[in-house]
This record gives sequence, C-alpha cells and structure tokens, in this order.
Amino acid sequence: MDNPYGYTVPLALFDYLPVLLSGLGALWLSRAAYGRTPAVRPYALLGTALVVAGGVCKATWKLLVASGAGDFERLEQALFPLLATGFSLLAWSLLSGVRERAMAWWPFAAVWGLAVIGSLATRTVRPLFFTTVLLSLAVTAYAIRLAQKGHERPAIWLFAAQVFGSLTLVPLQRLEPTLAVQWLEESINTVAQGAFALGAWRVLSALSARAAVPAGPPSAHPTEGNRS
Repeated sequence: MDNPYGYTVPLALFDYLPVLLSGLGALWLSRAAYGRTPAVRPYALLGTALVVAGGVCKATWKLLVASGAGDFERLEQALFPLLATGFSLLAWSLLSGVRERAMAWWPFAAVWGLAVIGSLATRTVRPLFFTTVLLSLAVTAYAIRLAQKGHERPAIWLFAAQVFGSLTLVPLQRLEPTLAVQWLEESINTVAQGAFALGAWRVLSALSARAAVPAGPPSAHPTEGNRS
C-alpha cells in the first residue's frame, strides 16, 4: 500500500527507543512512589503499563505503515486515551509518594473523565491530547518533588531537560514533515526521554539509599526538663 506519511522502517523501529526509555522512567518513578506509599503500588504499575502500551501502539502503527502492511488507524487512535489514563494514575501515585500517604484520587479522575466526555462530544482527541500534556507535566512536577525529597539535584536538571526537549518539538510540528525533520523529532524525543529515565533512576536510587540508612540511636543526653 502507499505510505502517505513518509515513514521508513528504520525510523519506525527507532520510535520504539523513546517508548522504552519513557517506560523505564515511569517504572522507576513508580517504584520510588510506592516505596514511600505502598498502597499506590498497583495503580502506579497499571499507569506505567498504559503509558507504555500507548507508545507501543503508536510505534507499531508507524512500523506497519512503513512496511506496507496496512494503515491500522485504531492503533494510532489508541495513543492519547491510553496516555491520558496512564498519566492520570501515575500523577496520583507520585503525589501520594511525595506526601507519603494515599491522596484523594477524585481530582485526577475528574480531569480524566472531563477529557473523555469532551473527546466523545467533539469526536476528536484534542481534549485527551491537552489532558495528556497537562498530566505529563504533573508527573514531571511530582518527580521533581521526589528528587528534592532525595536531595537529588542532578535529577531535577534532568527532568528540566526532558521538559525543554519536549517543548522544542512544538515548533517542529509546523514544518513540512520531511524525512529529515522526522528524524530530528525522533532524536530530540529520544534524548528527552533518556533524560527522564536517567532522572527517574537517580531518584529511585537516592530514595532507596536514604530508606536503607538505619535510624540513629536515641540521644543519651537528658532533656532540659529532666535536668536537676
């Protein structure tokens, strides 16, 4: 079949790399969150799985189109519903990890529900797209808070680099989608997701190390109230 999108098989295969990196980052942040708040463990892992599934669906759609196997639009259309749901669960889980207790879930569910209703009403993915962007920024913000909890300043800079890299993709969307532009977009996205994954790994390592340090013995010095 024709390939109106200009994708090539190498480009489509390369698209799996940022998916892998973002999935690892989400998994490591999930572990950091439920290490502090065990109750969120299943929701954090489910959110991670949905985010990965969304990326895999989009990358697989590209690969099928590039190889001439067919244009399976359902795979492409699954991206934002899966990402919006996954990021909603991840954002709530990370916030709970920051606070070290399960936080109210309904604000995140309400945002997700409004996006779904908006998309169904308008028959477009725009509401889900904007919600995905909002929730992904919330995930990064809570990741930075976890980095602060672990006194992990390099991770904060890595998360900032991820946001900056994602923002640089916006003006590229206005350019003609030549093969060179598509490779540039994929390369920037891969670097951004790599920064996210490395930052998440550093956060998990820092928080795990702090949790492993045993508490010191109580002070043997008498308090002011006990002194004669």
